[in-house]
Amino acid sequence: MSSIFSRSILVVFIVFSFIFSQSIHPSFAADGTSSACADTNITGLSASASNQIFIPKNVIDNNFNTLWSNYGKGSWIQLDLGTSKNICSVNIAWYKGNERQNNFVISTSKDGSTYTKVLEKKSSGTTLNLEKYALSNINARYVKMTVNGNTQNDYASITEVRIQTTSLNQPQQTQCSIASIKGLQRSASQTGFPSSNVLDNNLNTRWSNYGKGSWIQLDLGTSKNICSVNIAWYKGNERQNNFVISTSKDGSTYTKLLEKKSSGTTLNLEKYALSNINARYVKITVNGNTQNDYASITEVKLSIQNTSPPTPPSTPPSTPPSTGDGGGTGDGNAGGDGVKMIYPTASGGETWFFNPTKPDDGQFDRNGAEISKNTDGSWHLKPGTTRMLAFTKSSGFPSDEVRSSLPTYDYSRLAQIGYFYKPTDWKNVEITMYVKVLSTAGGGDEISLVSRSVRHSTNVHEGCGGSSYHNNIDFTNGKFKFKKEMWHVNYDIKPYSGITIGSTMDKWIGFKGIVYNLPDGSVKLESYVDKDNNNNWQKATELVDKGNWGNDMTHCNARTDGAAITWGSPMIIFKSNGVTYDFKKFSAREIVPPV
Repeated sequence: MSSIFSRSILVVFIVFSFIFSQSIHPSFAADGTSSACADTNITGLSASASNQIFIPKNVIDNNFNTLWSNYGKGSWIQLDLGTSKNICSVNIAWYKGNERQNNFVISTSKDGSTYTKVLEKKSSGTTLNLEKYALSNINARYVKMTVNGNTQNDYASITEVRIQTTSLNQPQQTQCSIASIKGLQRSASQTGFPSSNVLDNNLNTRWSNYGKGSWIQLDLGTSKNICSVNIAWYKGNERQNNFVISTSKDGSTYTKLLEKKSSGTTLNLEKYALSNINARYVKITVNGNTQNDYASITEVKLSIQNTSPPTPPSTPPSTPPSTGDGGGTGDGNAGGDGVKMIYPTASGGETWFFNPTKPDDGQFDRNGAEISKNTDGSWHLKPGTTRMLAFTKSSGFPSDEVRSSLPTYDYSRLAQIGYFYKPTDWKNVEITMYVKVLSTAGGGDEISLVSRSVRHSTNVHEGCGGSSYHNNIDFTNGKFKFKKEMWHVNYDIKPYSGITIGSTMDKWIGFKGIVYNLPDGSVKLESYVDKDNNNNWQKATELVDKGNWGNDMTHCNARTDGAAITWGSPMIIFKSNGVTYDFKKFSAREIVPPV
């Protein structure tokens, strides 16, 4: 009788073993094989766009001080492996990767025409090193990374990319095997569907609980290097489950490692690779599915590393590249007048471009300046004290009277609301002019590009409409400096700084003044020059107002004497005293700052 019983048990065991072996997800079975992953050669590169400096090939030059960069959500870069290969992982080093998180999608293709999205994720925001994104041995030739902005701006900026593929001929680097589970916890269980069912090697039983946020946790006993979490979902071939995988070393502090949807195509175990995370506890939190809010899991397997891990990638320099995300070079796209932009125009941001055929366009105010058109299409300014103005379109060309009766000129209040007139005021702004100075006989030698000011009059609110930053160029010696007008009229003027290009009298040059806020409440000023009139721009000088520039901002109720001017204005001033010059291609644009 006992022998019959033993044979029966043996038969059941063999049958179950066969059934279970057929239930294992194919990619899961690969964990125990002798295949290994290694960096593969890249035979081609393409991108949605780039500029002359931040080019695609920078991502494979083994140099963490170079980068590919492009502005705009949806920017992408693609690597060609030459032939289809089994891809283990995509490894990306992000520019400023220790300061911000990037939203990105990895897609693959065998033919360069039809693509499959294999991962949608955020970068960690904690490292400049390569971050590994495992792809469970996807077979493809093309790997496309699409970046949908980051937590600071909409730039796509990557310093290095490595693609790892499998090769059975290489020495094994890492093997993974199924771990023994020492304990289970759960938020709750539906009667008849206990948490222990996820470990019983039976795909016909399940743990289940109703409600978004239901979770189950597996305890490995001690911290181990986890290769993957493998989950078989109840009705996994009928619906997709929204879930999060988090890990912890102590059962108290958890790190979210993966937020994903199940495939909705299989009852088998689905493998979710975790790139050898070291932890003791693995928590799976389910936030409903495409049919209801039940959390229902039939089986869970944890795969852990059982040999030495591969050597990590070399550590890049601790300091990020000194250039901005595609900005700061003058190699960006051109604006509406063909002049290259240092920084891109903000989506929906106010812009103005001087109209050489009809200057009086409803945004430009000669403000008493005597100007006339030259035969070559440029314009001529007669000498005098000139303050030509440009306004945002949404401001409606406000008169002196309107700008003298705004709701507030209190600097503390302006710092709170962020603008003088309207939310569309120019705040982060790039101002451009091309100019040929003909004479300084009137006593002047400078031109100023003036921002963040609304009304320059000592008779209006004690001059508090006159807060402003001035980007200055001296045409007699080719030097640059900045001025801060705390109120009208009270200046703090910085000495010359940056480069010197020599006298620019009687020659066309381009000059840009850029002002933008920094996340810490400081304000950055930058000046650029196109000294050869060929649309090639170089930074002339820069300065950061950290709130300690000047001594009398409290005259207008600022919180400190040197408070930064952080609020916007609907008006830009092209200012000169006693200078005769020809000009063209004036413009002002609200920009996306490189921070």
